[in-house]
Amino acid sequence: MVGNDFDGAGDYLQNLFDNPGFEPSTDGHLIIVGSGATSSSLTDTRDSGAATDYWVGAQASVRTGAAAGDQFTITGFTSGGSYSFGDCENATGGAISCPTLAANVGVTVVLTSDDIAGNIAANVIGGWAANDGNSALSTAQAYDGKGSLAINVADGNSHAVHYGWDYTLSNGGVCSDDNVTPCTIADQSSDCGGSNTCLIAPQIPWHPIKGSFEIAFYALASNTSSGSPNVAVQLNRSGGVNVSHSFALTNDGNWHQYVYDFTGTDTATSIGNLVFTLTGSNGSAQTGATIYVDDIYLGKTSATTATGFRSELLTTLQTINPGSLRFLTYLSLATNDSGLEGLAGCTPGLGAGPDAPGTCDFQHGAQNTNGYGGPAWLFSSADMYPLASAVNAVPWIVIDNPFTDADLITFANNLCSALSTYNFPSAWVEMSNEEWNGTQIKYPGTLLGSGYGAEAGRNFNIMSTQAASQCPSLASRIHYIVGNQMCNSGVIAGEIQGAAAAGYPIPNTSQYGTDDAPYYSSSTSESGSLEEQAAAYATLYFGVPPPLVGPAGTGCINSGSQYSDYGQIGSNNFLNLYETGPSGYGSPATTEQYYLSEAGFPAAAWQSEGFLMGQQLGRTPIQNEFDLAQIEFGNAGNAAPIWGMVHDLDADFGPAFPHLRPTAMGEEVVNSAITGAYYPVQAPSGTVINAYKNAGAWSAALVNTTASPITLTVAFPAGTMPQNAETVLYTNGMADNSENSNNVYVADLPGGLSISGQNVTLTLPPYSVVGIKP
Repeated sequence: MVGNDFDGAGDYLQNLFDNPGFEPSTDGHLIIVGSGATSSSLTDTRDSGAATDYWVGAQASVRTGAAAGDQFTITGFTSGGSYSFGDCENATGGAISCPTLAANVGVTVVLTSDDIAGNIAANVIGGWAANDGNSALSTAQAYDGKGSLAINVADGNSHAVHYGWDYTLSNGGVCSDDNVTPCTIADQSSDCGGSNTCLIAPQIPWHPIKGSFEIAFYALASNTSSGSPNVAVQLNRSGGVNVSHSFALTNDGNWHQYVYDFTGTDTATSIGNLVFTLTGSNGSAQTGATIYVDDIYLGKTSATTATGFRSELLTTLQTINPGSLRFLTYLSLATNDSGLEGLAGCTPGLGAGPDAPGTCDFQHGAQNTNGYGGPAWLFSSADMYPLASAVNAVPWIVIDNPFTDADLITFANNLCSALSTYNFPSAWVEMSNEEWNGTQIKYPGTLLGSGYGAEAGRNFNIMSTQAASQCPSLASRIHYIVGNQMCNSGVIAGEIQGAAAAGYPIPNTSQYGTDDAPYYSSSTSESGSLEEQAAAYATLYFGVPPPLVGPAGTGCINSGSQYSDYGQIGSNNFLNLYETGPSGYGSPATTEQYYLSEAGFPAAAWQSEGFLMGQQLGRTPIQNEFDLAQIEFGNAGNAAPIWGMVHDLDADFGPAFPHLRPTAMGEEVVNSAITGAYYPVQAPSGTVINAYKNAGAWSAALVNTTASPITLTVAFPAGTMPQNAETVLYTNGMADNSENSNNVYVADLPGGLSISGQNVTLTLPPYSVVGIKP
């Protein structure tokens, strides 16, 4: 699910504002202690690069070694990685003598501050920027949570902040004359010819303002008794919505809510950035005059869902019918529990209404992962619970290395509450992600065992112990995941050994396991007609999953070697696939060719091939296909429609909604067939088949990996026979995609099913995925 997106296609929430509660940001770093530490100082072998004094006031937590769980406050920091500390406590907050830490011990520091990245006067923080130095994030006042927006109007002048959307453009689409030919804006003349254009809509507006909307916020005028405190708002887009309103604030020094209802007028041709401006003024100069704003909302006037997410998001997810929702973005990996979930006692989801205070999204700020693309704001991970329940999925949450012992207990308590409230059959907790990729909140590769493995084992022990105490009847539903990435020889074994060496072995049960990311990648440049290129890419991509997720002794996950991923985990442990699907981008293929290879019609079937083969591994219960919403990834010359299962979440414009790419349609067909327990099938050459049985009724998912139709008969044991069949079809030919058309779609299988006793006969179209069900 990654994060909410203010500049592109990932418009998830009913509230269009990120960091709507103006909470202070967090920044985190993982210290690897150098030699020569004392009981009041240490050095960092992985210096964060921060300036002198930056980390002063940060809260530190020892995560590995003999002092694991101890906490202290950073009292001094010198650029280059030298720290002093004091005010030491044990894991439960009791005062202790400060520890002298051994070399290579992991210590996380989390700084919570308004001034991270220079506040909004120096940077864009969660989408917000100040027009001048008189506006800033502040903790001097708050309607709820810890922070608000403070506008200093003591000089008698007006001062403003602004927030913008829809800055990211798509490179590619289809030609206007046929809705089939892939194209890019840069090459639309040569791609489409003549006066035809390259259709990239529906992409602007990504965040449409159409119909009944409102702007709402809480404000407090402080030290404004002799003035006329006022807040003015303006929302405009070139050729689209253009509204403004002024609020005279109640001048009594208290918080009040202000609401303005309006009608959004965006159209499909409203091309341009959407910009919101909020201006504070007092009419005259007055010492200390400040206007505080909190819990700001821009969205529909009434709740369209109870989850806090847009109805379009729910429609899209319900169509795909996902089994799990995974919450992860690297921007979240450097924060604590309150930065991920929201403050203690906050309400997941929508609360009492779209502009009601107290929700978790109002009560956590932006995250800054040592400058890794931040400071960016993400919706609360606590919101995943009501969202998963609404679409009948289970939650998969990635927690962070900076979690303290108290954070782990709070997280476990909240997860217990979610299990009780929503009766999830399972929940999945992953400890960080991809420790080897170099961001400075993760353990370096040389410390995967003694660092990451040791912390993961200990963290799982803390959470599982707490869950057993807090929700004993539900604790067995929680599954714990140590990270990996596709056939990294020895990584899993090192992590498991590190956990055991630290005294917290990973149990060899089905509650524990690891994960992999099989990326189906190719960057070849094919030749010939569009049809010929599409067929060549289909053949190529159908050959990619087997070497990764193929049967025992073939695919690298279960090659039979002790160094394969299955060979490193315990005999009862699981191995989930957390990312699958296309991942190729860059030369020599062009953007147009990536649309043929990764977003064309056959992608529905070769993606499904990977899903089914992954399940056939035997201990791989959950698979996810990259991100939900994404336009293109890569540079302008070779941008690829990879990772994103849907092009956008805009139901107001474009072809019939939801706007699914073929990979999502393939998942829709497969998931509709997964109705119960999995049963293996001896499939004919050129096919991959999985069967399922629920309450005596059979269903199956089938893939034809060849360029020719295949007629086959499936013999089912006793039970109710499948009656219905659906597949993914194209309108014009193999080159069809769904980028700005309805050319690729899910429909009834041509020819249907022929049922005789316990036998079902059907014909699989070329390069197809078929689902048959009661």
